[in-house]
Amino acid sequence: MWEQWIDEVKNQSVENLSILIIDSSSEDKSVSLSEEAGFDVLSIPKQEFNHAGTRNKAAQIAIKKLNPEVIVFLTQDALLNSPDSIKNILKPFEDDEIAAVCGRQLPHVAADAVASHSRMYNYKCESHENSQSHISEKGLKAAYMSNSFAAYRVSVFESLGGFPEGLIFGEDMYLAAKMILAGHKTYYASAATVRHSHNYSLKEEFNRYFDIGVFHSSQPFLLTNFGKPSGEGLRFAISELKYCLRHGGVYWALNSIIRTGLKFLGYKLGSLHLGLPKFMNKALSMDKNYWM
Repeated sequence: MWEQWIDEVKNQSVENLSILIIDSSSEDKSVSLSEEAGFDVLSIPKQEFNHAGTRNKAAQIAIKKLNPEVIVFLTQDALLNSPDSIKNILKPFEDDEIAAVCGRQLPHVAADAVASHSRMYNYKCESHENSQSHISEKGLKAAYMSNSFAAYRVSVFESLGGFPEGLIFGEDMYLAAKMILAGHKTYYASAATVRHSHNYSLKEEFNRYFDIGVFHSSQPFLLTNFGKPSGEGLRFAISELKYCLRHGGVYWALNSIIRTGLKFLGYKLGSLHLGLPKFMNKALSMDKNYWM
């Protein structure tokens, strides 16, 4: 998959892209393949990786070396789906009020019914902007952002201090929310596409929603300013059940029902994590390093 990732990046229509790879001590050929492709590579110890801190480090290096107006983040499991994907995620920055842009994620070819529905539901084919005026209509979704494929205006990124370190999850959504509350706009660019999805097991889904519960409870400003996710969660669950029944049959419909219950339980437990012993939080979480 890494060879394909490299090929898709090198085939982009934007010229003179500067690529920095942060490698967390991989044991495959990722580093050598990246260097052969002409990319800059920084290797860090695996235990030092965290979602916010590692991206802040990458941004600091890029800003010091290149002084760019915009930086783009792309994870190793997100495959650029078009030669114009990066061009299309950069285009909205022609509007000076846009501070960050989120690309559209399509499911991988091998995505299961649940993963396919998640991408279909959360990443529509219509582009749109988000600002303070959209909060009453969209609620928490107005602050949605995914660093699997996202771009940030450097001046605003720096003025708000970059990504907040010490979060278990959601550094992208945190920064997008802060941008909107500061009077900036964010944008969802449906033409900027990548292939990115996860076939989570039931256990992994529970662990993931536990971490989301931890994130939301530790950052109450999100729910205070944007609203609780309960209504949207119910709409998503109903849509997923219908999709799974239509495209996956009885097995995936039952899987969806069980999965929804586990998500709810995981989220509730995560929101109560301060009252749980540390060993239990670590056992219930997807990000074990957070609890070290």
